[in-house]
Amino acid sequence: MSVETQRAADVAADSEAIRWKYLDQIRRNAGPFTDPAAMEEEFLAQFESFKILVMFVLPRTENPDSKLTASEVAQVA
Repeated sequence: MSVETQRAADVAADSEAIRWKYLDQIRRNAGPFTDPAAMEEEFLAQFESFKILVMFVLPRTENPDSKLTASEVAQVA
């Protein structure tokens, strides 16, 4: 494995860890409309088994108004 590949993998791992930490912070901090019972540890534990699909569309670099096709999104991911 090249140094550049290893560095990219390390950055990706760090970035993923930072994203999960941020999402966990959002999940654990009550908002103004949060049910107080929803902050109990038993309730929060059920989130560990959830699978979440996040979808987004990236603009093309040559034309910011056009959208990526499904195959292009798969290549980016």
